[in-house]
Amino acid sequence: MKKIVLSIITDLSSKDEESLLNTYRFFSENGYIIEQFVDNENQLNIDHLPILVDQIKYSDSNQQELSRLVLLSNIKPLLLGWYRCYNTLVDDFVFFVNSDESSRNYKEQLEIVSFLSNLNDKSIKQDNLLGKIYFSNFNVESEFGNFMLTNGRYCFFESLANFKEIEDKPEVQQKNYTFKKMIIFYN
Repeated sequence: MKKIVLSIITDLSSKDEESLLNTYRFFSENGYIIEQFVDNENQLNIDHLPILVDQIKYSDSNQQELSRLVLLSNIKPLLLGWYRCYNTLVDDFVFFVNSDESSRNYKEQLEIVSFLSNLNDKSIKQDNLLGKIYFSNFNVESEFGNFMLTNGRYCFFESLANFKEIEDKPEVQQKNYTFKKMIIFYN
């Protein structure tokens, strides 16, 4: 059985490279294989995650059954949206916090991504979210620290130092969100 970290990183600064390598080392030492996806063109969107997961599951290099999948990214709006929409597709979510305080927001970000990544709308109370979003080290007085502490969002986060694999893996859930009088389905 394989354990994989799907790393989706964009616009990594040179001063963050060592920290990212340390994060990779942490997972490698715990038996994970790192699969990197670089998105410097900012092409990913909220509905691309299942496609990426399928590519990993069914690639020639992954002949063994996938037992755990961790998603690591420095793209905050997408990671938070994926956490809500695909919470049972991925086992663990890790937000790599950039040292320059940027949150790597996409310039052409869709409104639905903004809505889902906010983590403080009323619908999140109805989401059956499993686990927390682990984060790398950051300054508490940073932009991310402020985001996390505003409106009680801290309850969705945990330090990567406290990472633990949760054994129970539920069935994939279909979720729907009402956004601008449209119902959007994710599963």
